[in-house]
Amino acid sequence: MKKTLFLLFFALIEIGVLNAQNFLGVFASDNLIKETNYKAVVLVEQSYQLKDSKGNAYGLDNKPEFGKMYSFGILIENGLIVDDRVTHPWNYDSNYDSYKENREYTPTLFETSIKPYGEKEFIKLQRDENSFKELRDNCFKLSCQSQGLNLADTTGKVNGWMVWVMQPTESEITKDTEYNVYLSFVQEVDVKASGFEVLPPQNTQKVIAGFFIVPHITLVGTVTFELCSFAYNDSSAWKLYSIIQDKTSENETKPEKGKEENDDKKPKVVSGGKLTPVENSKKGNVK
Repeated sequence: MKKTLFLLFFALIEIGVLNAQNFLGVFASDNLIKETNYKAVVLVEQSYQLKDSKGNAYGLDNKPEFGKMYSFGILIENGLIVDDRVTHPWNYDSNYDSYKENREYTPTLFETSIKPYGEKEFIKLQRDENSFKELRDNCFKLSCQSQGLNLADTTGKVNGWMVWVMQPTESEITKDTEYNVYLSFVQEVDVKASGFEVLPPQNTQKVIAGFFIVPHITLVGTVTFELCSFAYNDSSAWKLYSIIQDKTSENETKPEKGKEENDDKKPKVVSGGKLTPVENSKKGNVK
C-alpha cells in the first residue's frame, strides 16, 4: 500500500534524508498521508470450530462456526499484523469455557475476514493452514495474499506517526463497531526499546489499537510508509513494542496481559450451547 509524495527536488537535497523526516512531519495532516495509512487499518473477524479426535468439525447452534471474535489489524505486504484475539479467539469466548477441560474437542481456526477502514463489507482472506507466526508476545503475522505497508528495517531513534484506532463508546468490538483513525506525529522513538511509552490522543473516545509507522525515502521525491511497532496497553499506559525482529527474548520486557482477558470482559453466552456437526469438515478459507 504505497503512496508517492512529490516533494521539491532541491529541497530534499538541501535538508538530507534525516532531516527530511522532520520536514515530512509538517505535513502530518496531509490527506495523502492519512489516506495511505488509514487504508491499512482493518477490522478482523476470526471464527473457529471445534474438532473431535476423528477430525469431525462442529459449529454451535446450527452455525458452521462455534464462535467469532473481532479485533483490529494492520495490512502489510502479503500479510496482516494481529493480536491474540485473532490467533486464539476461543480464549476470549465464554461459550468455550465449558469445553476447556473436555479433551474430546479441540478448537481450530475457521475463517478469517477483514473489513478495511471506510468499507461496509467483510472480505475473506485466503491463508495457509499454518499461517500465523508470533513476532512478539500478543503480536502475530498472518501470511496471506494482501497489499499493505512494508515492515520497517530500522534501528536507533526515528521520527514517525502513531496510527490510533478509536471508538466513541466503551462497548466490546463487534462486526458493527464504528471506529475512527487518528494520526499523531512522534519524535525520537527508540524502535529497539521494549515498552517505549506513547501518549494517545486526548479526547473522550476509547483507544482500542495503535501502530507506529515511519516514512522511508526510496528515491528523490518518493516516500513510502513502513510499519515499525505496535502499541499495547499494559493497563497503566500505551507502550510500543518493535515487530522488526523475532519474538521477545527472556531478558526483554514483555507486554503484560490486559484486562480484556478477564472473564468479566468475555462476551456473554447468548446461545443454547448445542454443538452442530459440520458436514465434510470444511476448512473455511484455508487453502
